[in-house]
Amino acid sequence: MKKYLKIALVVLVCVVLVGCGCNKKENGKDKKKEETAFNLYTDDTKLVYKNKDLYKIVFYYEGNNITGVEHYYEYKDENEAKLQYEKDKETYKNNTTIKTIKQVDKYVVYVMNESEYEGKTVESVKNDYSYLVPVYEK
Repeated sequence: MKKYLKIALVVLVCVVLVGCGCNKKENGKDKKKEETAFNLYTDDTKLVYKNKDLYKIVFYYEGNNITGVEHYYEYKDENEAKLQYEKDKETYKNNTTIKTIKQVDKYVVYVMNESEYEGKTVESVKNDYSYLVPVYEK
């Protein structure tokens, strides 16, 4: 009887471990985007440009294709960002170019709809946004 209990326990542990691994893989891209607010610089998955001190624009890419665009506006603190987020989510609720608006710490982030980056490549972004300053370091 103890032998069957041990086997059942081992199987249960394996199922739990496999389940946890699958969940992490599915949420990897979203987690990476959430971490962007703390890593607003160009790396091997994103191009980051700044427009003076007004905002930063992040282009996510895989291979040569752009897979997402986000605009990050930084505020003095989380409270100021929250006020702006509340205002903008109402103001831009019918804007078809913005997929979602969210607050991440002291940033208000505008996640753009696919139509804003569809068909863009890394090279085209580098050419089209050459007037902005690329951000390479923290």
